[in-house]
Amino acid sequence: MNHPFAAQAALARSRFALAPAGDRPYSFRFFEAILAGAVPVVSHPAHSGRSYAENALGYKYLLASEYAARRERFPGPPPYCAGWAAHNRAIFLAKQTAIADAATVAPGADRCAAEAFS
Repeated sequence: MNHPFAAQAALARSRFALAPAGDRPYSFRFFEAILAGAVPVVSHPAHSGRSYAENALGYKYLLASEYAARRERFPGPPPYCAGWAAHNRAIFLAKQTAIADAATVAPGADRCAAEAFS
């Protein structure tokens, strides 16, 4: 039987995470990827938020077409940009939560392992 948090642990270990559209062009998977420390991969720029205001916050992401083109030109995993992940996390915590201390939210597989999520 799979552990109930197996999907969350896998996301926390990911460098890139697909953030497909949901019932609307946007889904919460975009923000889940950001909080896990992954760079979201979307099929269209409109999939980076629920509104024009969220789309204008300055999140960094890869379009699926860009991701595919990089994989074709450079075999192997695309280079991960930790700076993009940190940039996205800072925007999310500052603009879309009431969390006062960003240090209390640490993304990554190490945190999941420490909390027995893996």
